Amino acid sequence: YSMSSGMATTLHFLYPIGTTLIMAIVFRQKTSIYTVIAIALGLSGVALLSLRGGVGQTSSLTGVILVLLSGLSYAIYLVTVNNVKVLRSMDNLKLTFYAIFFSGVFFLLDTLLTGGLQPIPSKGAMLKVLLLALLPTLVSNLALVRAIKSIGSTLTSVLGAMEPLTAIVIGVLFLGEEVSSAMLLGVILILSAVTIIVLSPLLDKNIADRLKRFARK
Repeated sequence: YSMSSGMATTLHFLYPIGTTLIMAIVFRQKTSIYTVIAIALGLSGVALLSLRGGVGQTSSLTGVILVLLSGLSYAIYLVTVNNVKVLRSMDNLKLTFYAIFFSGVFFLLDTLLTGGLQPIPSKGAMLKVLLLALLPTLVSNLALVRAIKSIGSTLTSVLGAMEPLTAIVIGVLFLGEEVSSAMLLGVILILSAVTIIVLSPLLDKNIADRLKRFARK
C-alpha cells in the first residue's frame, strides 16, 4: 500500500468535495459559488504544501482507494454530526468522548493484530504522548464538533485546509524548515480560501440565512 505522505495528504484533503456533494445530493443544500472557489483554492494550496518534496514513489491502486475512503469517511462524519438529530443534540464533550473511544478501540485492535503494543520508553516520551492526546486530539475534536454545529459541515470542511498550513508554520518556526516559493504560494491559496469562507455570509445570502438557522438550533 506504499504511498508518499504528500500524496496521501493531498488525496485525503479531497474530503471537502465529498462533504459538499453529500450535502447537495442527500440534503439538497445549494452550493455557493464562493464555496466552490474556496474548495478549489484550498485543495490547490494543500497540494502545493503536501507535495513540496515531489510525488515520490508510484502509489498502488489499493493505497489510493484506502486514502480516498479515509477522506470519504471523514466527510460522512462531518455531515452526520450536523444532520443527524441525536448527534446534533448531544453534548459536545460526550460526542467527542464517543468518537475518541471507538477510534481508540479500533486502533487497539489493529495494533494487537499487527505487532502489539510497545512500552513508552521515557518520561519525556510520556509527556509528548499526553500532549498529543490533549491538544491535537481532544481539544481539536471538541473544536471540530463545535464548528460543525455553528457553521455547518461544508464550511467546516473547507476550513480544514488550515491543518497542513499549521504544520508548515510550526515546522518553519520550531524545526528550522525552509520555505520554498511553491510552499509560499500554497500558503497564499489556503489563506485566500479561508478568507472567502469567513466572508461568505456577507457574499452569499443563502449562507448567511443558513448560519442564522444554525444559531437558533
